[in-house]
Amino acid sequence: MTAADDTCVPECAEGFMGIIAGITERYKCVEGVEQQVPFLELQLDLLMEFHQDLVTASKKAAGAQPSENLCAYLNSAHYITLILKKWGEQEFFLRLHYHLNPHPKHSTTAEGRHPSLGWLLQIISTRRMDPQFAESEGCVFSTPITAFSALVGDILGWIVQHIISVAKDNCKRYKRDKWHHMTVDKDVLSLDPSPSASDLFTQLRDQLVFMESHVSPQITPDLYSLINRELDRLLLTEVVKNNSFSEGGATQLDYDVSKVMVSLLAEFFVDIPSVHLLEMTQEACRLLKLLPGSAKLMKEMLEPLQQAKVDTDVYSAAIAALSDMGVHTLEPHEALKILILRVEPA
Repeated sequence: MTAADDTCVPECAEGFMGIIAGITERYKCVEGVEQQVPFLELQLDLLMEFHQDLVTASKKAAGAQPSENLCAYLNSAHYITLILKKWGEQEFFLRLHYHLNPHPKHSTTAEGRHPSLGWLLQIISTRRMDPQFAESEGCVFSTPITAFSALVGDILGWIVQHIISVAKDNCKRYKRDKWHHMTVDKDVLSLDPSPSASDLFTQLRDQLVFMESHVSPQITPDLYSLINRELDRLLLTEVVKNNSFSEGGATQLDYDVSKVMVSLLAEFFVDIPSVHLLEMTQEACRLLKLLPGSAKLMKEMLEPLQQAKVDTDVYSAAIAALSDMGVHTLEPHEALKILILRVEPA
C-alpha cells in the first residue's frame, strides 16, 4: 500500500472509501427511504468484505517485526473508522438509521413510515451535544465501525507486543549488572549511560523512528501511550524488582531512566508530560535514592499497612508521605518492596 500523503492514509483505503462515497451520491437522489435501504446494505457488505481482507493481510504481516505493510493496514482501518463515524452523524444516514431502528418516542411523518424532519433535527442536535447518547443510539455504520476499531486495537497490540519483546531481550544483560555493588560518583554530570543498556536504547529509538515515519499522527498518541505503559512495567519488573541496589546502583539506574530513557521517549511522546513517562520506574528510583534516615522512616510507615486491618488515619498518613516524595502511582505495598531492595551502607 502506498500512502496518499503525509497523513499516512494508504491510497488503497482512500480509493475504496471514494467508491463507497460514490455509491452514496448515486442513491441520495432515489426517492423513498425503503428504496435507499438496498444501496446502504450494499455499502455495508462491501465494507465488511474489505475489513475481512484487511484482517487476513494484517495477520500475515503480524508474524514478523512491524513492517510498512502492517502500518498501512493500521492506518487504513483507523482512517475508515473515522470516515464512517463522520458519515454516521449526517442527516441522510441518520434518517436511514432511525427508519431501520425506530425510536420508541419519535414523531413520524403523516405516512408513519419514518421520522419527521422536526424530530430528526432535534435528535441530531442532541447527538451533537451528547456524544455518549450518540454512541448508545448507534448509526447505520455501527457494525463496520466496531469491526475496524477492533482491528486497530489488535494491530496496535501486535506492534507494542513486538517492541516490548525486543526490549525484554535487550534487558537481559542490563538487569544482570551488579547494582548492589556499584559505587558511582553522585555528580550526575559525570555519569554515562550503562553500557549494558546500549542495545535497549538504540533499538528502541530505531523502532520509534520507524513508527513516527509510517504510522498516522492521529494514531501515534495511542500507540505511544501503550508503549510507555508496557515499557514502564517491563523495567519495573525485570530490572528493579529483580535486583537490590546500593547507593551507587540507585544513582546509575536513576540516570539511565530519567536522563536517558525519559529523554529519548520525550522526543517522540510529545503528548505525554515527562513526569508521566516511565512513571512507576521513576518513582521506584526516587525511593531507592532516599537518604537512609528517610527510607527507614518511610518503611516504618508502610509496614503496618501489610496487616489485615489497617487504621484509616495510618493509611492516609502513609499515602500523604509517599505523595510528598513524588510517589503517586506505586501502591504502598509496592513502595515497601522497593525500599526493601535498598542495600544500606554499613
